[in-house]
Amino acid sequence: KAYRVRKMVNGKRKIVIFDHEPTDAELYKAFEDILWENERDICTFKTYAQKYIDSKSNVLSPSSTRTYNNFLKVISDKFLNMPLFDMTQFDVQEEINRYAKDHAPKTTKSLHGFIASVFGLFRPEFILKTTLPQNIKKSTYTPKESDIKAILDEAKGTEDYIGFYLGVYGLRRSEVCALDISDLDFDTGALLIHSNMVYNKKWIKKESPKTDAGNRI
Repeated sequence: KAYRVRKMVNGKRKIVIFDHEPTDAELYKAFEDILWENERDICTFKTYAQKYIDSKSNVLSPSSTRTYNNFLKVISDKFLNMPLFDMTQFDVQEEINRYAKDHAPKTTKSLHGFIASVFGLFRPEFILKTTLPQNIKKSTYTPKESDIKAILDEAKGTEDYIGFYLGVYGLRRSEVCALDISDLDFDTGALLIHSNMVYNKKWIKKESPKTDAGNRI
């Protein structure tokens, strides 16, 4: 026995067929799927990008969420307002070319990674083959012991001294900012590193470090 349910969706009569008497929840989902299918073709990249960010809200770190939201501010309006399912490889390449003019290759690749992730979730069959800028080889200067000593001597007696001093021991800035007096064992002099201070609209103390190795004494 078939059950046919008719309903108007965006001014058009739609029919859903069930092989059993549907519950209210099943009816709601069936017509919601039809509505989304109709809207899918006109939804913009920005709409899908926001859906992507929202879908990852419980697994992304606050800093990653902030980075993704910032990407939405620097992508051109033209690109943001294109229907995602109408976009082509040329559209993506053109946007990356525009962005790369004023940004470093690493930043450009990060932006492209975000765009590719949105396509990967909602248009997995669309494989991007974007040409990205080449990395610029940088020469890294390693401070000498005399350099470090000069900085510490200059900072001694100021509120910056502890931060510089801990930096010598390999602490990241976010780790220094997250430290609490309770993390210090006064008997042994050991300092427990187990959290980061990150910003996402407000300062948040994040207990889990970037890697398991980040938990250290």
